[in-house]
Amino acid sequence: MDDFQLKAGEKVKDIMYLRKRVGVVFQYPEHQLFEETIDKDIKFGPQNFGLSQDTIDARLPEVLKSVGLSEGLLSRSPFDLSGGQMRRVAIAGVLMMDPDLLVLDEPTAGLDPRGQKDIMDMFAQVHKEKQRTTILVTHSMEDALKYADYVFIMDHGKLVMEGNPVELFQKEQALHGVGLDVPEVIKFLNEFKSAFGYSIPFHGQSIQELAKDMARIVKGGIKDE
Repeated sequence: MDDFQLKAGEKVKDIMYLRKRVGVVFQYPEHQLFEETIDKDIKFGPQNFGLSQDTIDARLPEVLKSVGLSEGLLSRSPFDLSGGQMRRVAIAGVLMMDPDLLVLDEPTAGLDPRGQKDIMDMFAQVHKEKQRTTILVTHSMEDALKYADYVFIMDHGKLVMEGNPVELFQKEQALHGVGLDVPEVIKFLNEFKSAFGYSIPFHGQSIQELAKDMARIVKGGIKDE
């Protein structure tokens, strides 16, 4: 990315160039839908930025696949869809620009637990496939632990902590000091260590995998190192 600095009250040169390279998914992005069909809404951004029709048509199938939408929906109104599908339409419009940097501002706001997992897994897959720099703004420590490679903790606009998420979430008192709690899985592993005297390093295991390790420890199959 180029070196851009954004300051309140100051105009940025080449702002259109920056907007092409940075895609932002706001909270409740479905509120930004306005076209009469899904096809028109998804294509509005790239058309407005002057992308050729050939480029737009070539990108569309891949983007629809990434967000889990069928081409059969394109002729329908976005307002006939479920809330989760409407959000995917809005996200598709952002991805159509093929941004170098993707900023996600609380992208799971208002979704039920299943919808939250589906959306975050979708973004994780897009990040992996495109190797695109992705910034997740979230109050969910569980999401930060599961999906982030590196974490910055802000308090009233100031950076107060940063680092590897697993290491960062061991600093329970410091987190409490800025009004945050540790993820439930880390809290559970800490309580397990206090109860049984054994520690299990966390490196992204599922709950099922952790449960198996704990069962073996309780049965005497593993010794803490």
